Amino acid sequence: MLTFQFFGVPMRIHLSFLLVAFFGLGLFEGWELVPWTLGVLIAVLLHESGHAFTARAFGATSVTV
Repeated sequence: MLTFQFFGVPMRIHLSFLLVAFFGLGLFEGWELVPWTLGVLIAVLLHESGHAFTARAFGATSVTV
């Protein structure tokens, strides 16, 4: 599991996220799969951090995503 801080919000990425790459196998081949998987990762990261930032704006002290 990869754990890091994203603008003060603790984030964890489980190894099962690599399953996302398998969803792209029918669409992309070889190295084309890498930017697609990274793009999905960034989209999910931004989406979930939006939940955390909104919760903090409304006074939440801890957020579980």
